Amino acid sequence: MGRKRQFDTPQILMQIMHIFWQQGYDATTYATLEKETGLTGRSLINTFGDKDQMFSQCLERYYQQTCVSLDKIFIEPGLDAIHGFFDFIVSRPAHDPRNRGCLMVNLVNSKLTLPANIQDIVTRFFNTFEQHFVKAIEAEDIPQASQKSELLMLLLYGLSTRIRQAQSVKAAASVSGEVATLLNSWRTMANV
Repeated sequence: MGRKRQFDTPQILMQIMHIFWQQGYDATTYATLEKETGLTGRSLINTFGDKDQMFSQCLERYYQQTCVSLDKIFIEPGLDAIHGFFDFIVSRPAHDPRNRGCLMVNLVNSKLTLPANIQDIVTRFFNTFEQHFVKAIEAEDIPQASQKSELLMLLLYGLSTRIRQAQSVKAAASVSGEVATLLNSWRTMANV
């Protein structure tokens, strides 16, 4: 009979996610995971599977956490919710992991090809953002919601990349005002 686990599995998964987020997939080794979590490689593998399986679980958790945040921000769809979302990003405190950029964008920037299971999570992640943006734009009867959503996705992608490079959301602080200007121009054109 094996020994009973003596650690908080969800908490360890969060630690692992932050390690991948900080160092990237390729640079994250079992030695690093062991050092940072305090668990042996065997315990990590027995609990979470191999490195690919651990990473997949981390991405799924990140995706689920993002969905919860987006549902709160977009509880009332509209352009104000979109602006609130961008404000949320650039107003994170210095200790917030978002100062590393978006985990999914970082992944896509670092890999030319992704395994199918990882690509599925990434696709669902970005589709969720697009759906929230489209609903918010459509809620104000603004035409070409899909195209405008795609523009916001490109802005978000670039914003996250810039944050990652600077290691600070402050590097993108000026964007919030520009987003407000853009959204107001859409609202004005829709009301003409």
